[in-house]
Amino acid sequence: MSSILARRRDINHLPYSHFTQQSRYLTKTMEGESALITKLHAKLSLFRRDRDDALRHKELSVERLRIVRKDREAAAAEVRAMQSKLLELREGTKRKIGELAIVEREVEGLKMEYKFQHSELTSKKEKLHRLDAKRNNESNTRHLSATSSREALRKRREKSTLNASISKEFSFDEKKRQLESSIGQDVEEWMASLPELIRKRTVSILEDVDDTERDCVLLRRKIAGYQNVLGVGEACAESAGLQEDH
Repeated sequence: MSSILARRRDINHLPYSHFTQQSRYLTKTMEGESALITKLHAKLSLFRRDRDDALRHKELSVERLRIVRKDREAAAAEVRAMQSKLLELREGTKRKIGELAIVEREVEGLKMEYKFQHSELTSKKEKLHRLDAKRNNESNTRHLSATSSREALRKRREKSTLNASISKEFSFDEKKRQLESSIGQDVEEWMASLPELIRKRTVSILEDVDDTERDCVLLRRKIAGYQNVLGVGEACAESAGLQEDH
């Protein structure tokens, strides 16, 4: 307490100029501090603005990074899906190639069988035509033979009647013997067996024709099936129709 009082007494004894100088010094000091505070506030504002800008840039960068990662994950998933699809397509292509090779082999086999069946059908048709021609020739021959026989019989009857009226040298028995000697068989037996021989021959020819026609029908069905498979049914059918017309 005494020291404080002593200091106050010392201050009271100081001159006025001393206090003026102290006041000026304090004023300058305060002005300097105020300018420094102003500068510090300006620096702080600038720092805060830079900090806010940096935070905004950081948030934008984080958002962009999130979007990029999301897009990359989606692209990676799409790539994996495309790779899986590509593998499936490759496997499917291999299967299709194998199936196509099998189909091509089957088509080649069908073509060869078609050619064979077509050749056989052509042979059957030619055989049928030959049988028809043979049957027609035999029919014509039988018709001509029957006509000739009737004409010869008529002439013989006329001649026999004429000879009977003119001379009695040749009897019926002798003429019968002459006819038997010419045919090498009894006339009555030959005449009796002639219809049966003709019938048997006709039945045999008709059976051959029926068998051939059945074979032709079966071959036509097979060829029609092959033509449908090969896609050549219409052209071959027209060609076959033209050949049958001829």
